[in-house]
Amino acid sequence: MKKEKAITLISLVVTIVILIILAGLAVKLSLRENGIFDRAREAKEETNKQAATETINLKITNFQMDKYAEEQRMPTLKELSLALGNDNEIQYVTEDSKLEKTGYSVESENPSSIYTKLNKYSYEFEINSSLEVVSINGVKVAAEDKKNSMENITIYANGVNTKSEAKKLPKGKYKLIYMSCSFSSYNCCPIIYVYKNQQCIITGQKIIYNTSTNWDAYSCTSDIVLFELEEEAEIQINISNGSYCPYAVAIIIPDNEQ
Repeated sequence: MKKEKAITLISLVVTIVILIILAGLAVKLSLRENGIFDRAREAKEETNKQAATETINLKITNFQMDKYAEEQRMPTLKELSLALGNDNEIQYVTEDSKLEKTGYSVESENPSSIYTKLNKYSYEFEINSSLEVVSINGVKVAAEDKKNSMENITIYANGVNTKSEAKKLPKGKYKLIYMSCSFSSYNCCPIIYVYKNQQCIITGQKIIYNTSTNWDAYSCTSDIVLFELEEEAEIQINISNGSYCPYAVAIIIPDNEQ
């Protein structure tokens, strides 16, 4: 009996020692460089960076669409800077890189680039005269990085009688943002179609402005349509012909407000 108790006690001590060793290894693996905690922080940082980048790109795209709907032309960098300066989600817009700055400070009429930052995130974005994000916190955005970040999860098309690239999007929530116009009735505006695995799932022609049907008429359709993919699917945007100087632009991006 004493022998059995001794064996049981020894087994217990050995078990405790093994558990202590394993716990020590787990803590060491978690705290060391590139450990679990570091990887979790890096993953969170990358997620926040992508969300901030997509938010800025969406603001740029929305302003481009609004400007074309109003004046049938694309905006300048100065005009974009003024729009961002009036945006409550923007901390500052400036011609210099200053992370601590607030407010608007763009004196040039034709700036070559501007810097801006969202209130919600800690990233400063440099936007060039082509209205493209070219650096984040002073680090240049490489062409490959651009391709891997936004282009792999967005679909874009503009013009008339055109199709976007058919692209496979992962399961998730998305939004279609579109605008089309014509110098006639809204029935002459190009129609935006979204195809999922070659089946039409969205038809976009929501009227936001329609004067009349005479020769001085001007019409515009625009909307934001939310949709969800239950599984990976091939998505494509088709834009119809339209008539009377038609134009249309559409983009599909992830819905980060889900």
